[in-house]
Amino acid sequence: MSAAVVETTQQSVVAVPAVTQTGGKPSRTKGAANKVTKKPTKKTTKKTTKKTTKKTASKAKSTDVKIKTVGSRRDVWNGRAKKTSGGLTKADLILNSSGKPVSKAQHEKGLKQYPVLKPWRDHLNAFRAAHPELSLKEQMKGASKTYQKKKASDVKKAPAAKKVSGKKKKAGTKKTGTKKAGKNTGTQQD
Repeated sequence: MSAAVVETTQQSVVAVPAVTQTGGKPSRTKGAANKVTKKPTKKTTKKTTKKTTKKTASKAKSTDVKIKTVGSRRDVWNGRAKKTSGGLTKADLILNSSGKPVSKAQHEKGLKQYPVLKPWRDHLNAFRAAHPELSLKEQMKGASKTYQKKKASDVKKAPAAKKVSGKKKKAGTKKTGTKKAGKNTGTQQD
């Protein structure tokens, strides 16, 4: 029987297990170590440096910002897109008070409606102060009902203006009954 032989080289250490000869076939013993350990050695060559420079160059190209044709309003505002799906460009957008990009036309429309809705806001705030025990949904419902009643009573109190009909009668003409062709009613209307 032979003992385990260990071969050492400059790059790796290899452990060879003890081998016993029986019947012409080599067999291994149970306690032998089968581990092979290699020391990692890095060699820098021209080929590897070329590869790394190519990789970094391709990565630099891929980080270029591409401007999309269609994007969100925020993308258009920041210059990452040319226009929104609705066709708004940066010239058509404006930042609102909370910092969101909105269309200038809608912003102007909202500013015009603000004074129109002021009576409703005042009524809602007064109703909410009077009924703090109700949830917001209940407050909105109650304020809406009382606001409609208030508007209806205001309309009744206001002097009623005479409504002028759309058709104007010619002065000095009377409407007389005429017979229609094919029908004989026998009476005339005054």
